[in-house]
Amino acid sequence: MYTDDICSALEDPEAFYLQLEKKYKFNLKGVGPIYYHLGADYRRDEDGTLRQSAESYIEKILDNFRRSNDGKDPYNKNTPVPENSHPELDESPELDDNGRSLYQSMIGCLQWCITLGRVDLLCTVMVMSRFRAAPRVGHMDLLRHAYGYLKKHKQGAIRYRTELPKEMMELGWTEYDWIYSVYGEVKEADPVDMPKLKGNPVVLSAHVDANLMSDLITGWLATCVLHHINGTLFDWYAKRQDTVETATYGSEMVAACLATDQIIANRHTLRYLGIPIIGPTHLFGDNQSVVTSTTIPHSQLQKRHNFLAYHCIREAIAAGIIRFYHVTTDKNLADIGMKFMSGLKLQSLTQPLLFMAGYIRSIYDQSGRQSNNVHWLDVRHL
Repeated sequence: MYTDDICSALEDPEAFYLQLEKKYKFNLKGVGPIYYHLGADYRRDEDGTLRQSAESYIEKILDNFRRSNDGKDPYNKNTPVPENSHPELDESPELDDNGRSLYQSMIGCLQWCITLGRVDLLCTVMVMSRFRAAPRVGHMDLLRHAYGYLKKHKQGAIRYRTELPKEMMELGWTEYDWIYSVYGEVKEADPVDMPKLKGNPVVLSAHVDANLMSDLITGWLATCVLHHINGTLFDWYAKRQDTVETATYGSEMVAACLATDQIIANRHTLRYLGIPIIGPTHLFGDNQSVVTSTTIPHSQLQKRHNFLAYHCIREAIAAGIIRFYHVTTDKNLADIGMKFMSGLKLQSLTQPLLFMAGYIRSIYDQSGRQSNNVHWLDVRHL
């Protein structure tokens, strides 16, 4: 029996592997500090921060691109897809069988890039994968555009930043008494068989956003949620919602409810792994009306068809599971997963996520209104 691609995170991994070799007589190859695993490259920045990138895999798929395009490279691009593109309106000729097979292969490669951490491709794959059954010439051109973006920006990486984000822990938050609300004295339900918590505590945060009328034909909207442990991106989601909303408020409410469900699931998972969590999860959204109506007990719901989502979020806030803050649209990291944007805006959002080395400090200026509102997010490269 042969087994490969085993990755171990231990205090003394060398001693563990020596025991496997000497005591149990396993024949091990390639043992040492992690360098390459399942398509991902692992290196360390100058300050010792571990980073996970997809550079080797991107080189591989670019080689495949050249072989299928007479040896030609894709042109360098600043965005995965041009701003305000609507491929659902494309009426160019359909690809033949070979073109369809190539299109499906290229989409699959981009999907694995996302698995390896390239979340800047979330919107591209979410939208373009819809046309895999019958792609058109225009759709293939957009995929080539995405490959040109990867060629120019192949160095993007997730960095494992373990420092506690103290600035986030010090955000202003107005505590309300929810005891007289319909939720009563509700509390977060910890797993009954939860193991003893060990290790360093962590702070969780998430960004959520929705794009109303992202599809001009069906009217369906898109949602993106990004989750962080301390300063490390560890979970992401981008998908079209299966409902059609008639206003931004409803779409943002549905997205926030989805983010709340994911937050609860993540908190349970981490506690089952024995990881202590400091306080509530900090959720950031850019719709002030949704934040206000869900965080203040006496706020009233105006649209009854958002009833369940509204109460889902409010109960999680009353139980101390989340704190919901407003952040301006140009600082909402979840924007990258649900709309095509200009290179300048995309760069402003992806730089702190994927391209900046070292410790990233988030500084929140809470001058003026203190209540549940983040006025300024300054991401600095130290």
